[in-house]
Amino acid sequence: MKKFFSFIELVSLFFFFGCNKTNSSLSLQGTWELRHLDGGYRAPGSPTDFAPGNGNIWKFTSGTYQYFSEGELSGTGEFTKTKDYAIATGRKMDAIILNGSADDKIYFEIKDNVLTMYHGTIAADGTVATYEKIKTNP
Repeated sequence: MKKFFSFIELVSLFFFFGCNKTNSSLSLQGTWELRHLDGGYRAPGSPTDFAPGNGNIWKFTSGTYQYFSEGELSGTGEFTKTKDYAIATGRKMDAIILNGSADDKIYFEIKDNVLTMYHGTIAADGTVATYEKIKTNP
């Protein structure tokens, strides 16, 4: 005998799976400050861990971004969200495309107010950076 999902079960499944996708999009919004950096072309002995207040910040709104390097604005524009296969992790992930350029695709994941961004190919000077969501004064 076949069992069909009840209306309540279907609505519950919709909210469970539907809300997970929405939360990822909404949780990217905000201000994120660098805490750890692996990879990339950097001077020998340069730090990999960063204390609060270091000024390396991404600010995301619902389609725009600003990037600050050591407190100075160094990038701004629009972004779009997509999903694609990330070579760095070997799985399909969320990604942002900066200013409409597929060459500027950054894969990301968010867990417990930590944003991990995979930029470029790690073996070819790409980076894996972790950011902590910070509160800002309005």
